[in-house]
Amino acid sequence: MPEYPALAVGKSGVPGRFNGFFNGKILVVARQYFHGLFSVIGKTDKKWQFIIVIKDINNEPELRAFIEYMRSRVSWECRSYDNSFNISFSIGISRYPDNGTDWKLLTDKLIKATDIAVKKGGNRYIIYKEAIHGELR
Repeated sequence: MPEYPALAVGKSGVPGRFNGFFNGKILVVARQYFHGLFSVIGKTDKKWQFIIVIKDINNEPELRAFIEYMRSRVSWECRSYDNSFNISFSIGISRYPDNGTDWKLLTDKLIKATDIAVKKGGNRYIIYKEAIHGELR
């Protein structure tokens, strides 16, 4: 069965005056370059996190390649607007059905994965795995 990874995308290293631009740019780039791959785009309770549900990613190498492409595309688009942008991403990933079938549980796991990425210094992604990161209750 195909996985449907859910990503929580956080930001850091963006000057406060550019927050609105950056937040909008993520969604514009996502819609422009990844049209058809998303079934849902939303936000978590943390204002700096986006939730993106991706379809047709069936294995971890495809997922990693997609994440790297998305990060570089958004970074390039923002730097084309203003070369002073120093953009970094902290991304948490939970996978359906591997991490659960309940939307709340999947969201909690991707938020935890994002928090781990931030605590490790940011500008990285964490794919949530119970064996490594523990089970949420």
